[in-house]
Amino acid sequence: MVTSGKGRALHLKGLSRLALSLAMPVLVGLGMWLVALQTERRSLWVRHTLQVEISLERLVSDLNNAESSRRGYLLTGEERFLDSYKAGADEVRREVAELSGLTADNPRQRRSLDQIRPLLESQFSYLQSILEVHRQNGLDVAAAKIRIGQDKKLTDPIQSLVSDMHQEEERLLLARELALRAATHRFYWALLLGFGLIVLVVGSLYHSVKNHRLQSGAAEAHLSRLNAELDERVIERTAQLKARDEMLSSFVKYVPAAVAMLDREMRYLHVSERWCTQYGFDSA
Repeated sequence: MVTSGKGRALHLKGLSRLALSLAMPVLVGLGMWLVALQTERRSLWVRHTLQVEISLERLVSDLNNAESSRRGYLLTGEERFLDSYKAGADEVRREVAELSGLTADNPRQRRSLDQIRPLLESQFSYLQSILEVHRQNGLDVAAAKIRIGQDKKLTDPIQSLVSDMHQEEERLLLARELALRAATHRFYWALLLGFGLIVLVVGSLYHSVKNHRLQSGAAEAHLSRLNAELDERVIERTAQLKARDEMLSSFVKYVPAAVAMLDREMRYLHVSERWCTQYGFDSA
């Protein structure tokens, strides 16, 4: 059988195109995964900012509750307000600790918290001393109102710092939401382009397989024709050689002379009848 170099070339070309077609979806998937990872990171930043804002709102609410309970105790002297104030103060401390962890990567917010902590502790110490005086000696309503006014002077800087932190988080939230929106758009575009590329790759792969099948069929048909022509030539050549050998054998056999043909090893190939008669050989 005859092998075709063109057939091998077609086979190698088909394999290379197949490998490229299989590699394209992998590359597209990798690119989409990177875009999705970036989008998820942006989403986590937005979620983190929202958590900080919620924590700030809780801090403001806890400060207001503690202040209301403190005023209620100073004005009424009822123990339930004192218990509520202590619980609110504990909640404020816990919220500040949580904010410290949430804003550890933001130097500006960290500086604000560093200013809030001593103010809170100073306010709590001052108010605790007032509460002790109130518990021991009692205060009239006028004196309580004066104390509440002085207390407000300590609370306002804290409220101002918390408001600044809230504004900073609003700014960060806006910037991160814009970044998330842009990343989401990039993800959708990557998804659309990736899907389009995969469709193109599948179509190209189908077209390549179809062409390869047609070209392989044509190459096999051409190879079959070549083999058939070669077989015909071999048969024709064999018949020619056989006819020549028979003609030579007949010529030597009937030549009117003692003739013999030998090969290189001195074995008889053809002998004439005269040779056989003269030298006593059997002509058969």
